[in-house]
Amino acid sequence: MERNVTQPLIKEPATIPLPESLSETLSVLEQLEKSFSKTEGYAERSALHFRIEQVRRHALRMQLSDLFTDRNRIVLEIGCGHGHFLTAYADLHRELPCVGIDLINKRIVRAEVKRTRRGLSHLRFLKAEASEFFDELPPSVQVQRYFVLFADPWPKKRHWKNRLLQPAHLELLANRALPGAELYFRTDHGEFYDWVKTNISESPHWRLAPELPWPFEEKTVFQGFADSFQSLCAVKSGS
Repeated sequence: MERNVTQPLIKEPATIPLPESLSETLSVLEQLEKSFSKTEGYAERSALHFRIEQVRRHALRMQLSDLFTDRNRIVLEIGCGHGHFLTAYADLHRELPCVGIDLINKRIVRAEVKRTRRGLSHLRFLKAEASEFFDELPPSVQVQRYFVLFADPWPKKRHWKNRLLQPAHLELLANRALPGAELYFRTDHGEFYDWVKTNISESPHWRLAPELPWPFEEKTVFQGFADSFQSLCAVKSGS
């Protein structure tokens, strides 16, 4: 029997009601992510991936709305790792909400343990990409200070598309930043440092600010492994 070529191979995933509580949402998300690694078949994995993204964004939305009930500016660390730096920073800077995002579950779990031990209610660690984080961040909230510390340098040129702080990323960060916002970058990879420095110097959205001191020191896991490192500071252009 001939297959009906007009029949789609993959149907649009149906929208399923989302959990109402954050705890239930995170539990569902954990179950879905475990199922994904065991799922075979393109259609099945595509449908499950759609559902995971739907639930993850729902969780992110609830976490952010809870944090920003009466605040409109934040400090954001992109690629927070295990949370050593931002936890120490937030402990001494309690005037603003601090948020760390990363893509690896285990890092977020360990970071949240540190936050809980210190009782830092103004600090959150969330699993999210920068783009989806900004998609769900309330429009009234802007970033006062960014940290990007020891991000993956993706040393092979064919992988540079995965690097942080590309021109498009710098524009995105500027669009959600306050006037006078600061960007602090540190790496132990010389070529990556030069690449980021060039991107910032050529960006219409940021200017290099060598006059700015590094605002806070706390050795991270990655910094502990580095023989040496380089740092730079930038300020949102027009500030």
